[in-house]
Amino acid sequence: MGKGNRSRIERAMNESANVNKTVKAKNNKVSGAGIFVAIAALLVVIALLTGAVSMINQGGWFARVQTVVQVEDYRVTGTMMNYFFNTQVNSYYQTYYQFYQQLGSSSSTDISSLVYKQMGISDPSKSWKQQNMPEVEGADPVTVFDYYMGLTEDYVTQMLTYCVFAGKEGIALTEEDHENIAKSIDSMKESYKSQKAMYEQFGMSYYATFSAYLAANYGTGVNETDVRECLELITLAAKFEEKIRDEKEAELLADETKAAIEKYVEENPAKFLMADYYSYTFTVNSKSYENDADFEAAKKDILEQAKALAGVEGKDAFKAAVLELLKEGELETYREKNWSTFLKDNDNDEARAEEALVKSFNEKIWTESMQTVKYDAKKTEAFKYPATATDLSKWVFGFDAGEHTEDCDHEGEHEKSQEAAKEGDITYFEKEETKTETITSGTTTAGTTAGTTEAESTTDGAAPTAETTTQAQTTAGEGTTGASSSTSNKKEVTYYTVTVYMLDKTAYRNTEITKHFGYVMFSEKADAEAFLTEYTKGETNKDTMIEVLEKMYEENNKLSVYAYDAVEDYLPGDLQDQKVDGADEWLETAKPGTHSDVVELKVTTTSSSSSSTASKDPKTYYAVLVYDKDGYEYWFNDALDGARDVAVQEWFEENTLELTYNEKVYNFIDQ
Repeated sequence: MGKGNRSRIERAMNESANVNKTVKAKNNKVSGAGIFVAIAALLVVIALLTGAVSMINQGGWFARVQTVVQVEDYRVTGTMMNYFFNTQVNSYYQTYYQFYQQLGSSSSTDISSLVYKQMGISDPSKSWKQQNMPEVEGADPVTVFDYYMGLTEDYVTQMLTYCVFAGKEGIALTEEDHENIAKSIDSMKESYKSQKAMYEQFGMSYYATFSAYLAANYGTGVNETDVRECLELITLAAKFEEKIRDEKEAELLADETKAAIEKYVEENPAKFLMADYYSYTFTVNSKSYENDADFEAAKKDILEQAKALAGVEGKDAFKAAVLELLKEGELETYREKNWSTFLKDNDNDEARAEEALVKSFNEKIWTESMQTVKYDAKKTEAFKYPATATDLSKWVFGFDAGEHTEDCDHEGEHEKSQEAAKEGDITYFEKEETKTETITSGTTTAGTTAGTTEAESTTDGAAPTAETTTQAQTTAGEGTTGASSSTSNKKEVTYYTVTVYMLDKTAYRNTEITKHFGYVMFSEKADAEAFLTEYTKGETNKDTMIEVLEKMYEENNKLSVYAYDAVEDYLPGDLQDQKVDGADEWLETAKPGTHSDVVELKVTTTSSSSSSTASKDPKTYYAVLVYDKDGYEYWFNDALDGARDVAVQEWFEENTLELTYNEKVYNFIDQ
């Protein structure tokens, strides 16, 4: 299928994949159709051998002896293509599976069904060659198999292009490269052995051989030789791609005007622009009212309040108005908790105590409830409601900061739909959402009805740290409670919110300086101490950190280690986002060329329960951190990466090989 056709489908599905993840085990089916195409004449005469032929195909013989594509000294056989195809598919599956896990899908949710739907697979039990991808306007119908095989061909074309140019420039696999490939295969074997032992321990059958294990994960007939040859091509291509990336980065940095980098920022404003704002949310929901008329009246009331707040002029007026709103109900609570302290601190002078208490309350509530939050267009997931995020970004920047996959060919081609807001501007946005909730109602069988107290605190999804609106508590009587029972019913509840925004700082780039460092974490403290001892024997820097770690792996591959693969750039706070607590404190004071002692880090992973409520599971690791140097400004760091990727892609488009694929061999490939 054409690349443009795939691109339209891919864009419409909003797909992304990491081609390095290859672990999904799936139920594979052998397509008999391919056998009849390849040996139709023989089957007429020797139909009795059909069973034997099927066994040969299971071993990959037909696919292995045929070439799918060849250029110069580099050949991809049918079984190798099967490996690349299934690696591609596994990658998509894992990416989406992890995405839904991170969303906090409940344990009762069949995540696999969600993943298959996202991948365009309507019936997982049906051959991919017999079902089409979802229809997309402007794209021809295409089977699921052909779509993903098209992506695989794109990948293989890029890989072989890099391999050919690597050969021309004398780049070849080294002895170390071959050793690393062998280690990768050994690691697969260890994984197979441990899983087989675990299954057998519980009296369950598992793949009888390593080859069967590989075939189950990477496609019918794929064996160790196929995997090795694929890894050799991948490794050689990666060596050349790294060379091109380094050259393009050097060219970008050598240009004093940094024109290409600035162009990338201009074409991708949503990735770099930020703005600071304050916000306050008014909210009501239908379950708090007996009938629709009362709910509509409440909606009208908070809309009028929001309009009044949005009608003030300037930052100071907005701040004062919000403080007055926050005082309702909360100032008295603050006074009850702290009055004796303020009275004592002011020599029992009630007037002075009251003045100090109100001043303290104003500062506290503004600091805690109304802190400036950064609208980072790169992190739209911070917005609970996409519509609110879109409205806000258009108001702040003059364009929708989301990705325009349907409106333009390039994600950076944003059209300004309105004038960007100015500092001190104020606006408001309405949001209405209906959810199905379980409502519990109680009945009393003896005594009088007990009173109910309802207190709600709601936060607008667009600015979770910046706005809190609390409805007043209402008490409906008190009495003696007898034996009671409760029933649960599902009911649709409508939430109506109006959020008022005040722009504090207009669009700007994040100019914070990144820190270039790496770290390695061990499950056992003794392992971390052993690493530090070995590391400090010679020159201490990021390179020796990686060398020592690799050496420890060679000597004891059972070390339980959690580490980043390479030294990278981070901002203070980034590691918190990645659920790593403790590294930021060290990073704030570290000097270039230094390392930490063994420190304890808490890595928090998120799990989900049947109620879809995320829970945090902290685990202690023992780490050594190595600080290399200060990096670039945050925006420049990202812009350099983006501009370099564009330059590499342009090089590939200019030099890509025109390859023809033998699609007949695909009859022997799974799905």
